[in-house]
Amino acid sequence: MRRYATSLVSATPGTEVTVREILFDGLRAYCAERGLHDGGQVTLLEADPREVLIQNTSGTMVRCPAAFARFIEVASEGEHRSSPFPHPRPQRGRRLPGEKR
Repeated sequence: MRRYATSLVSATPGTEVTVREILFDGLRAYCAERGLHDGGQVTLLEADPREVLIQNTSGTMVRCPAAFARFIEVASEGEHRSSPFPHPRPQRGRRLPGEKR
């Protein structure tokens, strides 16, 4: 089945998604502090105009402002929107020490 990409804020609640890319270094650091990394699996529990609530594979629930979630690209099977980029874009910026790709 083809995998599609969208932003975290646009994903369907109840869907398990893979974090494909966190677009900005500052946001990447913010997410790393909360256990969210590129390539990580998360489940979107709730989404509203102000924030999204996600659960990572270790069971930790994380609240993320919707303004930030717009810049977290995720992929899921059967998602209705596709990215204009059919393949993951090359990583930009520096990764933090210990941050997984």
